[in-house]
Amino acid sequence: MQESRRMVGSWKLEELINFEALQTMFENLNKVVGIPVGIMDMDGNALASAGWNGICSSYHRKHPETAKRCKISDQCIKMHIGYDDFVAYKCLNHMWDAAVPLIIEKEHLATLFIGPYFHEDELINLDLYKKQAAEFGFDEEQYLSALQEVPRISKEKIRSLLEYYKAFVMTVVDSSLSKLMYMEASSKLNRLFDSMQDHIILLDRSGRFLEWNRPISQEVCLYPEEFIGNYYYDVLPYELCALLERGLKRLETEDVIAPHIFPYRVNELEVWYSAQITKVMHFLSGKADCYMIALRDVTERKKTEDEIRFLNYYDKLTGVYNRRYYENEIKRFDCEENLPISIIIGDVNGLRMVNDAFGHDKGDELLQKAAAAIQAACREQDLVARWGGDEFVILLPNTKGEDAERLIQKIRQLYSEEYVNSVNINISFGWETKYSADEDIMKVLKSAEDYMYKHKLLESQSLRGNIIGTIINTLHEKNYREEQHSKRVSELCQKIGKVMGLSEIDIHKLKVVGLLHDIGKIAIGEGILNKPGRLSDLEFIEIKRHPDIGYRILSASDEMLDLAECIWAHHERWDGGGYPKGLSGTEIPQLSRIIAVADSYDAMTSERPYRKALSDHEAILEIRNHAGTQFDPDVARIFTEDVLNNRWE
Repeated sequence: MQESRRMVGSWKLEELINFEALQTMFENLNKVVGIPVGIMDMDGNALASAGWNGICSSYHRKHPETAKRCKISDQCIKMHIGYDDFVAYKCLNHMWDAAVPLIIEKEHLATLFIGPYFHEDELINLDLYKKQAAEFGFDEEQYLSALQEVPRISKEKIRSLLEYYKAFVMTVVDSSLSKLMYMEASSKLNRLFDSMQDHIILLDRSGRFLEWNRPISQEVCLYPEEFIGNYYYDVLPYELCALLERGLKRLETEDVIAPHIFPYRVNELEVWYSAQITKVMHFLSGKADCYMIALRDVTERKKTEDEIRFLNYYDKLTGVYNRRYYENEIKRFDCEENLPISIIIGDVNGLRMVNDAFGHDKGDELLQKAAAAIQAACREQDLVARWGGDEFVILLPNTKGEDAERLIQKIRQLYSEEYVNSVNINISFGWETKYSADEDIMKVLKSAEDYMYKHKLLESQSLRGNIIGTIINTLHEKNYREEQHSKRVSELCQKIGKVMGLSEIDIHKLKVVGLLHDIGKIAIGEGILNKPGRLSDLEFIEIKRHPDIGYRILSASDEMLDLAECIWAHHERWDGGGYPKGLSGTEIPQLSRIIAVADSYDAMTSERPYRKALSDHEAILEIRNHAGTQFDPDVARIFTEDVLNNRWE
């Protein structure tokens, strides 16, 4: 402890108050109530303290910036607290503290602080603390773990504590009133025990009850008179009795037994408790060497810890282990007793196309079903982890290469009947086996990954074609009119291409892009596609997304990349006023300019829910009037004169 510079007349504060005795008292009291407490002089020196949380000692009061916040909070509260008052306040690090002044001869010499803590009904903003961890360079997992140790206390209990400490401080200033101090502290502490969230048990050396608090009697349905003088094993639950028996034996050579967490069923519900057993001087009754058991309901903390543990080691979407866990476990797996060790890498095919065509929720479903098939095929001792966005890794101890190959066949059989929006699940696999201890496990992994990519190259092109076909069929099922429209546009595009003297390759491309030009509408809601009236501004913005979506779907396939570019630009205008990129003139691919004319003509001459079809003459007039603005003038004229056999003038 640092020496205070505060004086009362010619006396030092340390000469008036036995801070070493207070230190011992605070430590014992903290063992009972589990709430941080300390006395600090006006210069910020700790004179006596106990139970300060790791989040303060290891983080907030250690980092220069957060320590500055603590200092400002401490000084502010000392400036505003009244002589005969106490106050609870939220510090600049977003946790609650409470304070009681220590005043001698009307001089504010020190302040007793309680905290930090959270209110029992307070919602903790984890995002705020994650942001704070990132801002000050704290390890997020350790920082949030320290946060979970901060006690949660109701406002009523805080007020009871402050009332107790207010009385306590008032008695501390006059050492001659030590007997009154203990009596008053005893009364306050008993009332505090009754309101504590912790369950407090005090036993004598033989295991009989000396003290209790009300929550215990309520929890185990016993009345206070059933405790006094009885042995703990006659009244407490079996789970706690077994823990106590072991703990009391250890206390023969130790002073404190670290907290132990155990489950206990209450009215068919599982409740988790933290139990700490301590050998203490029973200053309330004057009896020496008693045992204190502090029980705390940590069910919510246990749930939070389990959630954090799950997020640390499991992939939230699929429920299999995550890459972090896998990278730790592969070291444990890599031992001679597990030989041979096989590694399988699997890559889910078509994920991007499913995301673009049907939405990310369907892509998530694809990954979930793939993970389920892998897990169902594996043994309990095998490890399945999500390696990347669409990749999974399987570690197989005591597994030969041929057994790994059989497992892959089993996985394929399990997912063969699984579909997501009519798209069959498909995974490309690669595998390799480590047979001897001197082989590098990471090279085995790399070999399995390379093998997987070779398979993917062979399998993916045909699979993507199947997926594109499925997407088109699904679109046509949603809207029969789109199927007929696409066929007519394809025919018109081919006729224009032939008249323009394009190559057979380009004419074939026109046939395909005509059929696929609206594939992006698969991601547009049926309510918009089939709306009987005109589209609203927001609905039109939504429908304008379909060239982008169509491009993303088709560009996933290398052989369709040229077609994807054409489809992307088929709503561009000759004058640059189109979408999605605002291309103009010859910046627009030639095939896209042809699609634009054929698409518009068929749309105008087809009946729509919100209007009747235009006549051929009316449609030709529209194309002629917009040649050079919406349409390539050469394509528009060729279409009118040579395909429709109408005069241009």
